[in-house]
Amino acid sequence: MEKLTLLLKSFTMCQWNFDDTNVQRLWQQLEAKDQKLFPFNVKDLDWDDYVENNARGIRLYVLQDKNEHRQFAKRRYLMLRAANAMLWTSLTTMLVYGLSNLMPKSKL
Repeated sequence: MEKLTLLLKSFTMCQWNFDDTNVQRLWQQLEAKDQKLFPFNVKDLDWDDYVENNARGIRLYVLQDKNEHRQFAKRRYLMLRAANAMLWTSLTTMLVYGLSNLMPKSKL
């Protein structure tokens, strides 16, 4: 994780301004058939797919992460989520029980 943090530091800690005037000009100069053949319009990108593939590529090629590491991490993540759910359920139950004991008892 430290390796990734150091690698991405200049991208996450700096402000970046991009100018796509030339790209827009190029896109407008293309004929319709070429626009379909070379679809580089950013508005048409499937960003969810792009981010997922980008993350997979960083893990595989930059971090040299193997598939078995991901499987282990996924199992560990699921176990931690289950433990978290049990902890919150226990804490909520104790809170409700404690608050119910603070309330005055009604006499019937």
